[in-house]
Amino acid sequence: MSDFAARLRHDPSLYPHSLEPVSDALLMVEMSPESFAAASFLDQRILGPQTPGRWAAAQAIDATMAEVAHGPIGYIFHIGHVGSTLLARIMGAHAAVHSLREPATLRTMARLLPDLETAESQISPAAFERRLATLAKLWGRTYAPGQRTIVKATSFASELAERLLALPAATPSLAMHVKPEVYIASILGGETSRQELQTLVQPRLRRLHKRLGAAAWRLYELGIGERAAASWASEMVTLESVDAGRLSWIDFQAFLADPQAGLATAFAATGFAVDAVEVAAIATGPLMTRYSKGPEHAYTPELRGQVLDQAREEHGADIARGMAWLEAAGRDHPLIAKALDR
Repeated sequence: MSDFAARLRHDPSLYPHSLEPVSDALLMVEMSPESFAAASFLDQRILGPQTPGRWAAAQAIDATMAEVAHGPIGYIFHIGHVGSTLLARIMGAHAAVHSLREPATLRTMARLLPDLETAESQISPAAFERRLATLAKLWGRTYAPGQRTIVKATSFASELAERLLALPAATPSLAMHVKPEVYIASILGGETSRQELQTLVQPRLRRLHKRLGAAAWRLYELGIGERAAASWASEMVTLESVDAGRLSWIDFQAFLADPQAGLATAFAATGFAVDAVEVAAIATGPLMTRYSKGPEHAYTPELRGQVLDQAREEHGADIARGMAWLEAAGRDHPLIAKALDR
């Protein structure tokens, strides 16, 4: 066995950064516990001119990993802008957790999924399932005995939740959300999040229509508040469709009101035995006062509350239109009504 193959089987520092579906290759890069801890997102932002790495044939990696059994692996699924990066960071502060935040390969697999059953798919259904299983095995490698992986997904990767949770060694996982009014206010309250909304709303509405079995709305007729509401509905309906026994739900606003209780719930729900003293130390530590996507910036629950209040003041009419859209959608569609009931 080559040194590369031997490392691939066991060494989490040999990390699958990118998947190129056309050439069917994986970019394997060198990481360390410190670089995993520092990375808010495991995407292009962790690459640099001096990042060691090599492209390898994905089929060869599939073959190498075929007989490897990885340890338990859990996931943090979410609807976006609900504190999932913060939770992944503070859970990763415990020595038993190997925290991977938004692997770029998971995003790529989610983007390949809608075409999977079409003639235009870049990958066969069998190869897709094999590749997803290989990635889970690669993510599941850890640095120490007893350590386990938590993967924080990108919001639209929730479409893969059923597949990921059906793989061997997948453990009960988390679904993070907020009530729709809070979500709409948080999206409209930031210029970057408003821009992201306009980029993602089309595929989200397409996914929602597919779940509902009807093209109920025309995107060009929806205002920004209604687009935010449709985004909330799309991501919530996706997660509500997952086997209820596999997900524990965490409301981020409730989490912020009592971080120690919320963190204890997150650890317990994903199978980690963490005592109350350790939970308290993490929940009252410095990570709770920093912006999780950019820890160099201060960000507290109080500041988040101020941002939401300002958004309500500046975008109140759009928030109201979004809520009215959701109420009407809930009356017509039971899946949206189920999400609203939560």
